[in-house]
Order: sequence, then structure tokens, then C-alpha cells
Amino acid sequence: MEKKKTKQTTLACGDGMKRSIETVRISTPIGEMMLRVCPVGLHMIYQNGEIMDENFIPEPRKRVTLLSEYPRDEKAKLCVSDCMRWLSSYFHDLQNVSQHTIPQLCPLMPGSTKFRDRVLMSLVKSVPAGKTITYGELASLSGSSGAQQAVGSTMAANPFQLIVPCHRVIKSGKKVGKYSGGCRNLVKIWLLQHEGFNIDENGTVSSGH
Repeated sequence: MEKKKTKQTTLACGDGMKRSIETVRISTPIGEMMLRVCPVGLHMIYQNGEIMDENFIPEPRKRVTLLSEYPRDEKAKLCVSDCMRWLSSYFHDLQNVSQHTIPQLCPLMPGSTKFRDRVLMSLVKSVPAGKTITYGELASLSGSSGAQQAVGSTMAANPFQLIVPCHRVIKSGKKVGKYSGGCRNLVKIWLLQHEGFNIDENGTVSSGH
């Protein structure tokens, strides 16, 4: 089957510079995902919008493969390769995923003081696979104690699914909470179980170790 060409647009990056953004499609155990990349790094990674709880059917053995052509730009192509390598480890070699550096995230400027950037980077750096954190704890970790509602909004708008692990952010009382606005809660449950957590019928998360 012939691979589809990448979609190309021009947008402003995190540093304000306009660059060519290309979108590629990949297969994963949680369904088709999209990667939006520029020569500087990853802009977004997200599941196909048609995937909802009603039709979510995970395929744990499905390999991470490219469904479209690679980006035309060589640096953007390298970013896609890095991202696919990280995803392959996450889904099929989880115990070693921490050995793989996450792809460069273009919109997150190093040293940014923006609330959103602080929250996302705190989550990446401090909550590895097999760990969870509450919205309130993440607010405190990000230097904004008491801002758990704002953290919740940031998680709902997270542009870097899996790589910035918003699925590891749970409600107080160890409750799973919503994912993608509540339309992909089963995806969040599957991801947490993939990382070794148990989740009971009441939606309470506990360590499976």
C-alpha cells in the first residue's frame, strides 16, 4: 500500500519564528497517532480523533510503524525517528524507556516561566513510568501551590500525549480521573495498567508491584 504524503503548513514555533510544520501518521498499540514536527522539534502528538471509549480496542502487540511518508526536512525526519524509537520502547520495552531521551519539544522553550511550560516540564522530569502524581501535587511541584484546577486545564490541553505523561496525573484519593475531556478514560486506564498499576471497579489506582 502506498504511503500517504505528509501534510504541510506554516506556523509560529515557541520562539516566535515561522517554520514549515509537517504531520505524519503512525500506528501504535492504542491506535493511529499523529505527529506534527518542524525542523526544531515536535509540536504535537495525539491519537486519531475518531478514537473514543466506545471504539477503543488496544492491540498490545502492534508495532510502532510509519503510515505516511517521512517529513521532507531532514531535521524533522530525525525528530520523527526519535519519537518512534521512544514510543517503541514505551510500548514494548517499558523497563528501558528511561534510557531513551524524549524528542525535542519545540513549543517548550528552555527556562520558560510560563505556567503551562513549568507544569509540563515538571511532569516530564519528575513522574516517570510506574509513578503517579495528583493535580495538587503537580501544582506544588511546579511552584504554584493550590493551582490544581489550572493544572487540570493544562493536562486537558497537553499537546504531547504519552511523552508528557498526563495519564499519570490522577485525582486526590487515588482516583483515575478523566482523560481527553472524559472521552478516552479507557485509554488512561489501559496506559496505567500497562505501566503496572491496578485499578479497581471504583476507579481507584494502586501499585501492582
